[in-house]
Amino acid sequence: MFGRNPGIEDIDQLIAKKKYGKAIQLAQERLSRDSSNPRWRQQLANLLALDGQTSKAVTILARLANEFVEEGFDAKAIALLKRIQRLEPGHSKVEEKLATLIGRRHQSEDLRARLPREEPAEESDQESIPARETDPVLQHLREEAHPTAELPQELAGLSISPLFDNFPHDELLAFIQGLELRTLEPGEIVVTEGEPGDSLFVLASGSVRVFVRNTSGGSEQVRMLHQGDFFGEISLLTQADRTATIVCATDCDLLTLDRTGLRNIAKKNPEVADILREIYGRRANSLEEREARGESARDS
Repeated sequence: MFGRNPGIEDIDQLIAKKKYGKAIQLAQERLSRDSSNPRWRQQLANLLALDGQTSKAVTILARLANEFVEEGFDAKAIALLKRIQRLEPGHSKVEEKLATLIGRRHQSEDLRARLPREEPAEESDQESIPARETDPVLQHLREEAHPTAELPQELAGLSISPLFDNFPHDELLAFIQGLELRTLEPGEIVVTEGEPGDSLFVLASGSVRVFVRNTSGGSEQVRMLHQGDFFGEISLLTQADRTATIVCATDCDLLTLDRTGLRNIAKKNPEVADILREIYGRRANSLEEREARGESARDS
């Protein structure tokens, strides 16, 4: 569930036995050794939620969401927002704050000139987690996004989803509100080639394998998609069948928007559909140009 790092199996066993207090203690001990690890911080939040300590879980998730926005991990921040809303429904103001931060950061500088900033150390003692204020989610989303150091060339663009770059504030807010979170495990099929489809997907975390049918009737992997990538806009906008089979290579958090969701958004924000069509047109033109140059999807 959480990997094979030392002690993680113990936490899984404690979760299975519903001994959440002991699991929380182990998670806090791990964080005392590496307080900057976002995966372990999210694990602690999940454990607190299981233990009924919702406000403390929300506080941790909200802080992480803010940091992910600052670092350019927009899809990951939105995925955390969706988790927060599952724990405490009705945080529309948080959606607006995330949209504002994303838009402000897009205007400030090239997103690829970034490194995750150093996080303040978190205390391992459970009681040190801030108690609930009027709205702990908004409390940790107040700071403005700020520039960070230059991203190494080998990591440039890895965390950036080009999808979110295209939306003005109001349209981005409407788009965020329409997204739903899906969590899948390795080997699960997201979509199947040839089947009807009506959903767009954004990879908030994880990687997927893309397969297409070859001339012999088998399936051939043509590429991998990673955090920040998106797919499925063809079926969403044109009602065409799926053009590939997508299989999770790792645990994946996927943000999805289906045709019903898009239709609901378009009632108040018709520009959202127009922006998605523009993105689809640009991607289709780029693919045609690559094919004209003799390049294949394998080279993507």
